[in-house]
Amino acid sequence: MPIIRTHSRNLYGCGPWADGFALDRYSGSALGTLVHRLKYENDGAALAPIVDTVENFIRNHWQGLSFVDWIVPAPPSLDRIDFQPGIEIARAVAARLSIRFTENAVSKVETTPPMKNILSGAEKHQILRTAIQKGPEDVKNKCVLVIDDVKQSGSTLGRISDVLLKDSGASEVYVLAVVDATNY
Repeated sequence: MPIIRTHSRNLYGCGPWADGFALDRYSGSALGTLVHRLKYENDGAALAPIVDTVENFIRNHWQGLSFVDWIVPAPPSLDRIDFQPGIEIARAVAARLSIRFTENAVSKVETTPPMKNILSGAEKHQILRTAIQKGPEDVKNKCVLVIDDVKQSGSTLGRISDVLLKDSGASEVYVLAVVDATNY
């Protein structure tokens, strides 16, 4: 599959993570279109080029990324029975890079509305503080890469990073958003 040309944006300093990137905009980009097709049109053919692009970025363009012990997907806000795009992207990237994958480093203990529908930062923080908690998987003293399919405000990535660092004892957390829905 061809690698999608992206316009990555560094997310360093935007949250408690050591380093992070959004690979491209959600609106108006080829990668954003693929993520939309995968997420909202259930187009499984979009998964491979997304994973190719993420793998290529991690292997060839992310200079500051340390050795990663675990890849963790951001928990989805919508409960779908059959297919969770963000989880499947993270799972496939972990397999390609031969890195351990777990959905259980953080647990979503309450259903949340999509964060894009909540305008107040304080309200997002409160909802996520109760909804996302430490999971049963042990990541103490491990370097974790969190992968999210669509970054809205960064609140979810911030909460996940806090949980992994403060509650679970991860040594470092890096974040990668496949696309960013904010103004780029």
